[in-house]
Amino acid sequence: MRTVSIIVPVYNAERYIDKCIQSIINQTYKNIEIILVDDGSTDNSNIICKQYEKIHDNLKLISTENRGVSCARNTGIESSSGKYIMFVDSDDYIDNDMIEKMLQKVEENNYDLCICNYVKEYIDKQINIECFGKDQVLNNEEINHLIIDIIERSDNQKEHLLAGVRGPWCKLYSKEIIDKYDIRFNNELIIGEDFIFNLDYLAKCSSVSIINKYYYHYVTNMNSATMKYKDMCWSGIYKKIILCLITFLKCNDLFEVGKERVDKLIIKYFFMCIYNEMSDNNTHNLKYKLSQIKYMCNDEIIRKAIYNFKGTYVTPKEKMIITLAKYKAYYLIYPLVKIKIHN
Repeated sequence: MRTVSIIVPVYNAERYIDKCIQSIINQTYKNIEIILVDDGSTDNSNIICKQYEKIHDNLKLISTENRGVSCARNTGIESSSGKYIMFVDSDDYIDNDMIEKMLQKVEENNYDLCICNYVKEYIDKQINIECFGKDQVLNNEEINHLIIDIIERSDNQKEHLLAGVRGPWCKLYSKEIIDKYDIRFNNELIIGEDFIFNLDYLAKCSSVSIINKYYYHYVTNMNSATMKYKDMCWSGIYKKIILCLITFLKCNDLFEVGKERVDKLIIKYFFMCIYNEMSDNNTHNLKYKLSQIKYMCNDEIIRKAIYNFKGTYVTPKEKMIITLAKYKAYYLIYPLVKIKIHN
């Protein structure tokens, strides 16, 4: 039987970690290796993980100082011994037959990757997120199309495709491919490290199997880092993702076919960073907020995307923001965005 390594990065997850671990322990497929990487938790997460380690021979706890989720996942990869790897976030959980079903599919024809749908869980409801709509197999050219599609969606494309394929969850990876090409999570990225990891991995795949089943449960966490104000949002976070993305596309001869989607993603990130500066959680003064908007309006990457902007996928107010940014009228963007937020 092939061993599957399940890697769980853990950080201050005491409210969720029991359910997560139980869902993995209770898998119908038993030849599994569970690797919990505690990334310097300051709550009871480490104590809970140690209790499981004492009673389960196939469960290993690695405790590290706080270095971020990328380092935690990379530590798990380097400590794994399975033929296949699966990532599960510590606040999520999986169906009992997920590994069995996905492994069966992968080994039908030695596929390089298997992807399933997921369930997005809120406090009061669950929503089935369908990424592809049917069982299918993607080969070389179709994989390249998928790579372009997940950079940023086209106007008629489901938003769910981005999250479902960009994230490390709801997938079964080949450890051989990860090791052969030294594919790792970029620990310099605060956000988007999983997006770049999956692009790097997909570029090395010859075949990808899609299962139109809902095996993974993504639990929304209002305390997540994605919900908070982000200082230096463009220069420290999203610009780094764009630079990694451009490097990836150029290295894989996909830049020309993907540059329009990259521009679209830059515009999306630009709006996200603008709204971030207007957030009620931003305690900086007005001068600082305006300086950040000015910096973005002068940034070469953003300016190129604005110059190429087609204007078919944004609201009228967002078109006005683009026009103001184009002419570097950053001081007028602030009141316009404030109106947008509070209307």
